[in-house]
Amino acid sequence: MLKPDEFAEISFPEGATSYRIVECGVNTDVYKSVSANGAELAGTAVEGDYAENRKDFSIANDTTENRARVTYTNEVNPEALRTLSIKKILYNTESTNLTYI
Repeated sequence: MLKPDEFAEISFPEGATSYRIVECGVNTDVYKSVSANGAELAGTAVEGDYAENRKDFSIANDTTENRARVTYTNEVNPEALRTLSIKKILYNTESTNLTYI
């Protein structure tokens, strides 16, 4: 699991000839699009009980000589953003309710 602006470095075993990267279980309700190295990926539906609105986003097999770096970009769907409101109820030493919003 990577956070925004984090990266993973992968060392391949000796003799490896090709690789692919798959970003698994991306929630399509939250992310509007997923791209790798600037190309938008279509994604494949995930099956299973937990898989509603989830897709895997894979790049094609290639060699490290042809593709030495992969950068995934997940664009958040603006409609998925919500405002969080918190109501905090405080009491003073006399048990008087002091409510702040």
